[in-house]
Amino acid sequence: GSEDAHLASIRIKAELAQGKYEEAAESAAEASEQFEGYFPVQVLAIEALRSAGK
Repeated sequence: GSEDAHLASIRIKAELAQGKYEEAAESAAEASEQFEGYFPVQVLAIEALRSAGK
């Protein structure tokens, strides 16, 4: 449910905050597929990919 998407968002934000951009990008890519309709995850995915330099 949306709780899972919320937790995924928190994990991605934590990885970005720690400078783990590659991990964040991977987490975000997985979350994007899993929670396709959940906009906050999509936004985080874009941020993570930008931070990772992809």
